[in-house]
Amino acid sequence: MDVDREILVNRLGALALHVTDLIAEATEAAAGRGAMAPAALSSLSRDRRRPIEHLRGELHLSHPATVRLVDRLSQDGLVTREPGPDRRTVVPVLTEAGRATVQRVTKARRDALAGVLTGLTGEEAQTLGHLLDKLLRAAAPDEPAGGHLCRLCDVPVCETAGPCPVDAGLAGRGEGPVV
Repeated sequence: MDVDREILVNRLGALALHVTDLIAEATEAAAGRGAMAPAALSSLSRDRRRPIEHLRGELHLSHPATVRLVDRLSQDGLVTREPGPDRRTVVPVLTEAGRATVQRVTKARRDALAGVLTGLTGEEAQTLGHLLDKLLRAAAPDEPAGGHLCRLCDVPVCETAGPCPVDAGLAGRGEGPVV
């Protein structure tokens, strides 16, 4: 690896950690819950009516950890448990309080990330947008990885400029969409 690429990799790593910390701090504060709760709520907001096992895959948690997370969200009145397509599965579904929490989480994430971009000109922001789309198209090798990558995304905003770049990348590899 040449020196310029090594510097780029190092700086990307530093920025990635900074952005990750900003998102975690903002979304956990908005949800009033830490760890994976903001991502779980955001994922459930997509109204796909999928069982806990699907949520487990998107969050990269064990099945028992996902069940405990859904239990906590249910106890807090943010999620209800509904029967799945068979008698063995349970589908977590957001309550109205859960939807309100998702709106706060989404806004907090958007505001935190907007702050990172304040130093860019309009042209620089547009260039960054094209580069991010290119990187995101290649980022997820399959649908579960795409779901994990997009677990906190504001899907309607993402799709205003066309299809989600993660979905476009998956489609190009013959995989299904994330959303």
